[in-house]
Amino acid sequence: MMHYGYYDGGAHPLVWVVLFIVALVLAAAAVWVVVSFVHQRGAPVQSVPEARGAEALRILDERFARGEIDEDEYSKRRDLLRS
Repeated sequence: MMHYGYYDGGAHPLVWVVLFIVALVLAAAAVWVVVSFVHQRGAPVQSVPEARGAEALRILDERFARGEIDEDEYSKRRDLLRS
């Protein structure tokens, strides 16, 4: 009977250790990608930048002055833009 190396042609024991470590690294990378994606999608909505907020308030003031919106709606939208 001929022998072809370790364990009759099987892999060296160190190969199994290396494969196990590679599998752990790949699993950790997959978890990291999923967590990063979920964290990014759940990012809080940022407030309106100052320049855009000022422009939006100006338009809101004009609409209120023209009578397109009533006082309650004006107050709600103004408070929302300022927050």
